[in-house]
Amino acid sequence: MRYLKSILLFLAIYPLLLFAQSEINEPEFIIKDKTLLINLTARIDLPVAVIDAVDNGIELVFAYRFEIYSDKWYKPLAIAKLKKEYWLSYNRITDEYKLKDPITYHDYHFKELRTVKTYLSR
Repeated sequence: MRYLKSILLFLAIYPLLLFAQSEINEPEFIIKDKTLLINLTARIDLPVAVIDAVDNGIELVFAYRFEIYSDKWYKPLAIAKLKKEYWLSYNRITDEYKLKDPITYHDYHFKELRTVKTYLSR
């Protein structure tokens, strides 16, 4: 029954995710020691209903993906791909937000949503 409630809540919230405002500012690409460094700032404003859904048990996934292709005229060839997903959930029993970090594979626990935002913006 719990899963059914979560699925129904997700289906009700999914259209609201389409109204989330996001923007990417100041992208910077640096090649140093045969390494491509990508630095950018992203801002995502979620509707209040989406934040309420997280508070009611729906996991929210923040994902980013980079793909680099060779410049071939006949067929672009993927040279490198990188995809990372942050999973955000809320636990009512412990009254904590849990963020699963794809880089360190560690679960981080936060008491307030604003501290999660601060962690993600670093």
